[in-house]
Amino acid sequence: MRIPRIHHPERLIVGSQIALSDDAANHVGRVLRMTAGQHLQLFDGQ
Repeated sequence: MRIPRIHHPERLIVGSQIALSDDAANHVGRVLRMTAGQHLQLFDGQ
């Protein structure tokens, strides 16, 4: 199974915590139907 990639508009720093936007959180939970403990990959476009 492929690991979903989610774009985050702000710069990402390894080891930091981020909050997903409402749209991204909705996409992860309702569209991709992911649950706690599943992996995803965040990217900031850099």
